[in-house]
Amino acid sequence: MGYWLGILGSDGCVASTENQIYIELQQSDRELLEKLNVAIENERPVKDYITGRGYECSKLYFYSKQIKQDLAIYHIIPNKTYNPNFLFPETLQKEFIPDYIRGLFDGDGSIKMTGSSVTWQLDCSSKNIILNIQSFLQEYNINTNITILPKTNISIYRLYAYGNEKNRKIYNLLYSTSSNLFLRRKKEKFEELLCL
Repeated sequence: MGYWLGILGSDGCVASTENQIYIELQQSDRELLEKLNVAIENERPVKDYITGRGYECSKLYFYSKQIKQDLAIYHIIPNKTYNPNFLFPETLQKEFIPDYIRGLFDGDGSIKMTGSSVTWQLDCSSKNIILNIQSFLQEYNINTNITILPKTNISIYRLYAYGNEKNRKIYNLLYSTSSNLFLRRKKEKFEELLCL
């Protein structure tokens, strides 16, 4: 569940006026949506389409009043990007926080080379979420930095870690869980950059 909370917190949407919930990913990540579809026993198939800009996307949507109510407990709410109540899920058990962070990372994070070192970063509109993740990583002696990316209507907070040693710790924390849910392409890029 922690992973899906992260994915919904990044690439998901909860409707304001009805009980619709959906997740939209690029088509190459369709496999992940299929896993969720099976987990929630959804009868609607994953939908593939091409956007007006030519991007190939896949979308999973379903309707559930109960799931919508349950998500609200973890602050996955309608219009989350602009909602001040889009907060870190403090009721999530600590053991599942790495799964939650991995879900957010799969949706709104990246791993790349900066000069000769690896940089991991995660973007979020919620300062509260970023500060809580920073604090959680600090418990594992992983020091991170935060920068603000001003946008037209909102500020985006970027949490990042620079350096191979820090990012090996992040990799081990995020992928050494009992969950097998992750975006394969991001995990493989992480391993490639760290020569794992």
